Amino acid sequence: MQESRSENLQAARSHAMRQKIIEATHQVIGEKGVPAVTFRSVAQVAGVALGSLSYHFADKNELMLAATEFSKTRFLMRCQVAWQAAEHNGDLAASLAELIEELTVRTRDELVVDYELFLAAFYHPKSRIVSAEWSHETIRDLMRFTSADKANLLAYTFEGLCLHAAKLGKMYFADDVLPLFRIVLDRAP
Repeated sequence: MQESRSENLQAARSHAMRQKIIEATHQVIGEKGVPAVTFRSVAQVAGVALGSLSYHFADKNELMLAATEFSKTRFLMRCQVAWQAAEHNGDLAASLAELIEELTVRTRDELVVDYELFLAAFYHPKSRIVSAEWSHETIRDLMRFTSADKANLLAYTFEGLCLHAAKLGKMYFADDVLPLFRIVLDRAP
């Protein structure tokens, strides 16, 4: 019984340390971009020994994979709130417009990091799979509300707005993008 409690405590500490490292990786990316991510830079920001990174991550690719998975999860959790709102209010276009405002205005710094990782996946094969899943899950979720064709078109529009905001610093308010989503929903096949 005592061993099990000790093992659980050790596992919780290990998970907490891993999470601290992932969050520090996001901070490095947010401040200096993906090229600045090294074990040394992340350890410094996390305030942990360099050896802690190698204990939890075999190499930079594994660290980038974990950071991308964290971004994907955080991003999709925000999307889930929008999908719930759309189910409640019956207005997918308005829910998407509100989500775009949330991402590009209120949580823009996180969006920038998420898209830095999303795009960096081109150079990290395992992260590329996570980024593809990220897009596919968004489309799958949108298909709960509309046809496959419209879901794809909405996802492409949505991702384009997010990418534009992340890379060019553009902020999109719900009232500005709502007509765009209404056009896609009303006129797409």
